Amino acid sequence: MAESDFSVEQRAELAKLVASIRSVIATSASLTAPADALRALTAQADALAASLAPYAGTKPVPRFTRDVTNFLPFSPVTGVYNALAPHVAITTDGETDKRVTAVVRFSNVYEGPPRHVHGGHIASMFDQLLAFANRANGVGGMTASLTIRYRKPTPLNVDLKFVARTVRVDDKKIYAEGQCFVGDEIVSDAEGLFVRLDPERARRLFTDPE
Repeated sequence: MAESDFSVEQRAELAKLVASIRSVIATSASLTAPADALRALTAQADALAASLAPYAGTKPVPRFTRDVTNFLPFSPVTGVYNALAPHVAITTDGETDKRVTAVVRFSNVYEGPPRHVHGGHIASMFDQLLAFANRANGVGGMTASLTIRYRKPTPLNVDLKFVARTVRVDDKKIYAEGQCFVGDEIVSDAEGLFVRLDPERARRLFTDPE
């Protein structure tokens, strides 16, 4: 099926399906059930996988969109069509210096230290959102370096607010920064250096082979 043939209704239903699978993944991280029940659940999961298999193949919608709030719909960090990603609500504000804000709640799937989010997931979220902020300001590029300061452990199962902004652009170098909040308290912050690619190199890297 061509990307253009995937209807609005299909996109909505796919997002619902992925959200349901996301919920299953979250629940699977804390199961305490008898062996018989686990065997029955395994059979159901195998049956679902077999039902999905005939429809698997080419991604049905573009990998990139013009909408910064859903720029990478298959991303394992923020993708609405990727069950590995937590549910993330992304917004932008500002006119010339646009800022990206994301609200996310990490479930037990993302646990590192007991009852707290693994630092790698925090870093991935910053990487994605700083890149989105650059994109919102028309200066997209690839991550060259990312520095995270973990001020306090980040709790699971609470709303976190990430804020990201582009700080300055120096020729091909883009500098961005962000913070993660629990309530009004900053629990981590980040600084990123991104490098703009020329169109020909970007085409070589990201265009599917014929």
